[in-house]
Order: sequence, then C-alpha cells, then structure tokens
Amino acid sequence: MWCDGWSSHSILAGLVRGLAGVDRGDHGGSKGQKASCASCALITSASQAILKGVELKELWKPETLLFWLTSAKVAPGLDGPLLASGGARVAVAIVALLGIGIATVSVNIAANVVSPANDFANVAPKYVSFKVGGLITGIVGVLMCPWLLLHSAGDYIFVCLGGYGALLGPIAGIMISDY
Repeated sequence: MWCDGWSSHSILAGLVRGLAGVDRGDHGGSKGQKASCASCALITSASQAILKGVELKELWKPETLLFWLTSAKVAPGLDGPLLASGGARVAVAIVALLGIGIATVSVNIAANVVSPANDFANVAPKYVSFKVGGLITGIVGVLMCPWLLLHSAGDYIFVCLGGYGALLGPIAGIMISDY
C-alpha cells in the first residue's frame, strides 16, 4: 500500500520504460515516484513521532502501522491505544483492508496488462491500438478462467505449473544456449 520496502518499487521499475511510452508528458513517471517517496517519508516520520518505542525498520511496514491503529493494546510510548473507540478501530481496519485490496488489484492489473497490450498493438498497429490491446488482454484473461486453476491444489500444481514449465522450459533453454 504505502511503501512496503523497496520491493514494491523494484518490481515495477522494469515497467517504467514501457509505461513511459503511454505517458503523454516527458516526466510523468518521475512525478509519481517523487510523490510516493515523499508520502513514505511523511508517514514513517509521523509514525515515529507517535510510536516512539517501535523500531524504525518496522514503521516502513503498513501491517505494523495498521496493527497499532487497530489494536486495543497500549502502543509503545503512549498511555493507551492509539484509537480508544472499538468502532473507530473497526472502521480503520475496514478502510485499510479495502485500500490494500484496491492497491493490490490495481497494481497487478496495471503491471500485467502493459506488456500484452503492447504486444497485441504491435501485431497489427493499423487496426489495434494500445487501448484495444488492453481490452483484448482482459477478454483473453477472463476466457482462460483463472479461477478454475484454484479449484484444487493438484490442478494448480500439476496442470497449471506443469504446463507453464513445459512452455517456458524450452524457451529458457534456447535463451541460455543462445547467450
């Protein structure tokens, strides 16, 4: 959600060039990264001022902050819980869960749609734009019925991962031997 370490930034760092082609301005990605790092610093420093007994490395984790916000336990350095009302703690927990869910889904959709949308757009650029490529990607993703893979653990492990390995194994072998 906020800044759960540098892993969330490093995962999407490879997509910056791909997303820059969609951006209308020259520095759209850098503005978002600056705002993200500034908000991380603001949240962490404000949390450290309130939760004096918690280690700094723990304050970078959203789950730690949410634990102290939604817990009835006495927070380090304070006389009581951060939120005294049980209703307020439940409301914060619900809003936080919705926020984490929306952030997870939106980041994963954005990260996993850019590449195939560009691929579809490059197959027939005269007929397929980036937006249409994204639409095709979404339709293909639904038609693949990914929820059926989670029907049982055996289906997922032996059918999905086995097929994935059978598909990517030769490609990896060619790439390694060619390198």
